[in-house]
Amino acid sequence: MTIEYITADVVRAALEEHDEIGLLAFCRRYGFDQGREYVITEDGRRYGARVILAAAHGRSPGRGPLLPRQLGTDSEVNALLRREGFEVRKLQPLAWSEVQLVLVCPLLFKNGRNGATDQHSALLRRLPLRAPEDRGRNFRSPYSVQHKLYDLMTRLPDYES
Repeated sequence: MTIEYITADVVRAALEEHDEIGLLAFCRRYGFDQGREYVITEDGRRYGARVILAAAHGRSPGRGPLLPRQLGTDSEVNALLRREGFEVRKLQPLAWSEVQLVLVCPLLFKNGRNGATDQHSALLRRLPLRAPEDRGRNFRSPYSVQHKLYDLMTRLPDYES
């Protein structure tokens, strides 16, 4: 799959489309979820690098948009976007809010919490505590909930390693 012919102009057109219809509709139109690991930063806004490139492909003459599985690696996508003058950054994990911590703390004292971490992960992803455009691909995944629980557990006064 070749993406080398994509230009800054078609990327900007994809950014404009994103701004017009919004994150959720844009991602749905091109078959992507809202999660992303790398973002293009432009005029103080952040855009998922992969979905923008997929849409930009469809704006190139004689081409259609790419499906998620048709894109190259993150390195290839990011290199092309940087070559065209765009700033690409990796999204950093967001700090846990007090509300999120309060919601997961009861799991510290529950046995067999694996199923519960999946449920808590789903709940935390649904809550409007963080803007969707600020969330990375692994935002409050079951693994991240388990990891946070381990961090909290090791800080309890009666914890023995």
